[in-house]
Amino acid sequence: MKIKNVEALSYGKIVICHPHNIEGIFQQNKAQILIAKVSEDYASRFRKIFGSTKTISELKNKVEFYIKDYNKIVRSRFEEALR
Repeated sequence: MKIKNVEALSYGKIVICHPHNIEGIFQQNKAQILIAKVSEDYASRFRKIFGSTKTISELKNKVEFYIKDYNKIVRSRFEEALR
């Protein structure tokens, strides 16, 4: 698991990374991590984000919901382990 990506998400940050950096991420399809394989992909993702404040707000809201779900799962697993 790429802990720095999870940490960034926990602070409400938008994450752009290479596909290998999402290996082990909880519910990858819901994580709101933008994938970029080559430099052109990174540039495209940055243009998407910074091209609209609405896009930024939407992504940040989705990140917040993802982290809430993530925290519920982590809490549940700890509770199970302590029983």
